[in-house]
Amino acid sequence: MIVRLLLFAAAREAAGRSRDEFELTAGAPLERLLAAAVERYGEPFALVLATARVWVNGDEPAADGATALGEDDEIAVLPPVSGGALARPATESGRSDGALLAFDRSCASSGSHSYGACSSRPSQSRC
Repeated sequence: MIVRLLLFAAAREAAGRSRDEFELTAGAPLERLLAAAVERYGEPFALVLATARVWVNGDEPAADGATALGEDDEIAVLPPVSGGALARPATESGRSDGALLAFDRSCASSGSHSYGACSSRPSQSRC
């Protein structure tokens, strides 16, 4: 069976691509796909994966690494997004307003599932 791996932010940089396909045996567990991805992309990807969230078809996997994958499943590797406290005072023109970012499945579409990053401030959200 073929599954699609979607790579965001630091995972994309470590792998050198934003998406890839893997051929696995039917019902293979998620952990087998992730091991194959580490083998393909190397140690930099393994380091990112250690802190990333992994979603299967737009949701967190019910059985974690043991989750059985199916034909045409879409697996997204979502590293943490940095943000934080207000570092500088807000300006009239600025994005120095301390807005935080969070992944929200309703923001951007990739294939048949959605992923994205949105501002925590509704007035600045582009979703």
